[in-house]
Amino acid sequence: MPTTSPKPLVLIVEDHPDTQSVVAEAFEENGYETVVAFDGDMGLAIVRERHPALVCLDLNLPRISGHDVCERIREDPSLQDVAILMMSAGRTPETHAHALEAGADMYLPKPFDTEALLAAAKELTAARKGRREAPEDELTDLELAGVAVS
Repeated sequence: MPTTSPKPLVLIVEDHPDTQSVVAEAFEENGYETVVAFDGDMGLAIVRERHPALVCLDLNLPRISGHDVCERIREDPSLQDVAILMMSAGRTPETHAHALEAGADMYLPKPFDTEALLAAAKELTAARKGRREAPEDELTDLELAGVAVS
């Protein structure tokens, strides 16, 4: 069940404390509530318990990879409205494709500008919310504009 907080909840699954802090601070300064996880196991537990609007997910994590975490979220029908933004230092087309194949809605290579991060978050949470609220046979505004929403 989605969180009832007036602020959208963002789960940050990142094993590097500095990156974790920068991302959390950017979201909190812009009206989001955040919760953090240091590895894939913890991230999966939190997403199932708290049902965030967005998961910012590092591709390379200890214990369970971000790729596997993303696939497990996408396999759970109760989590289909959770947006996933995959992040990694990888800048190759293969890394990007790998993230999207796992079910990520978008891939953002590191290092990234916090404005790009926040713009991506806004777009993804709006798209997922629109998909949750729109009847299945109707297209969302993003889809009508030609934006691929998975």
